[in-house]
Amino acid sequence: MCALPSHANPRPAAVYFPLTVDSRFSGDAQALLRRECRDHIRSISLEVLPGGDQVRLWVTLAAVAYGLALHAVIMCLPAAEFGRVGLAKGEGVEVRDPASLQYQGIDA
Repeated sequence: MCALPSHANPRPAAVYFPLTVDSRFSGDAQALLRRECRDHIRSISLEVLPGGDQVRLWVTLAAVAYGLALHAVIMCLPAAEFGRVGLAKGEGVEVRDPASLQYQGIDA
């Protein structure tokens, strides 16, 4: 059995992405992601979009669970819009401010 180098992070890689839904489905989307992805969810932050009719969920989860999340949302909330996926850096990444993503080349 190989030992991990001391600088290796045993925590799996994480990704983040914006998910835009009608505001009335925000709670459903969060519950769906938490139910389907369980322990893979790192964070879900909410951004109310101008006009208040839609919200954007900023989701950070283990990369291995992205396909599961994608499938669950497409099946249950087909009108949801997925944004660009990015690789989360660091532990406990929580994306709150879309403007903070500009330097990483991610369009909010």
